[in-house]
Amino acid sequence: MSRAHAGRKKSAETRARMAAANIGKRHGTETKAKISAANRLRQPRTGWTHSQETREKLSAALIGRGLGPKGERQGNSKLTASDIRAIFDLKAQGMSQRAIGARFNVHQVTISKILLGKAWGHLAESH
Repeated sequence: MSRAHAGRKKSAETRARMAAANIGKRHGTETKAKISAANRLRQPRTGWTHSQETREKLSAALIGRGLGPKGERQGNSKLTASDIRAIFDLKAQGMSQRAIGARFNVHQVTISKILLGKAWGHLAESH
């Protein structure tokens, strides 16, 4: 197709002639083998699992490799370690998560994650 025709719609008659020209065409054995080999290199291995030995090696290699600074050393933190201890104390006294969040200027979801140990988990273990 020339550049002049790029982006233009083909008529129904032209589409029908093109479809008819391709009916019955099949790839040869050699071409099928080439396509299959190329697809094997590109396709993701869905359902692939590591052996138990490999999983243990991977787990051992990841031990002690944190994702970066934790807590107030992280840089964007609004809370400090003493704030986290205060949050646990306030919750133990019966204060709601929403009220605790308002007190520390963070969202209630943040307080929930702290109390569940999903955020600041390195300090949650001590409570």
